[in-house]
Amino acid sequence: RDRSVRSVRAREADLGSAGAFEFTLGDETHGVRAGDTRHRGGGVLQGCRCIEKGVLLDTFTPQRMDFLPA
Repeated sequence: RDRSVRSVRAREADLGSAGAFEFTLGDETHGVRAGDTRHRGGGVLQGCRCIEKGVLLDTFTPQRMDFLPA
């Protein structure tokens, strides 16, 4: 239910490795399954929800300092 909607300045790319996920980008919703990729620019309201237990590889540029240990 909670898609943790947020807006970040980083550009992101995702690769579905297993399972199923649902991305909300602005007012659109897209599904991602194993083998699917999704790219989005920064500054877009976005959220992700796991539909089926799986693995999602998420990459960012520029580096997200809030994800690194202090």
